Amino acid sequence: MTDLIGQSLGQYEIISLVGVGSTAVVYQARPAGTASIVALKVIETRLARDPDVVRRFGREADAIAALSHPNILTLFGHGQQGDWLYLVMEMLPGGTLAQRIRERPLSGARVARYLDQIARALDYAHGESIIHRDLRPQNVLFDRQGN
Repeated sequence: MTDLIGQSLGQYEIISLVGVGSTAVVYQARPAGTASIVALKVIETRLARDPDVVRRFGREADAIAALSHPNILTLFGHGQQGDWLYLVMEMLPGGTLAQRIRERPLSGARVARYLDQIARALDYAHGESIIHRDLRPQNVLFDRQGN
């Protein structure tokens, strides 16, 4: 995928790389004219050329944006610019579960706390007919309070 640092998608100026997945790249971005920081998940361009993928992407993004739960990342919106599809999400500064696992062994109490929060989020999403299709430690993000 093309490096987009320093470029803009929609109203978002791309600042830095956060992570790379199999079908998307996540960047830190700033909405034009603000000091706010968001996460911009940019979908692989080959997928964005498929009209069925674009339609499904829009439907799924709208459904996810309607979710409201303390343990689910806020999705502010989505867009398309040329061959780029992107999601605009809350930027959480606490790293990932994968990073925490690598840093040190997790206590039983900490594992139970994390699993409780993950289970609550999944139960809520499932109740709203949303299924997370890529749940793994790299996709579990933390806020400043460790939630």
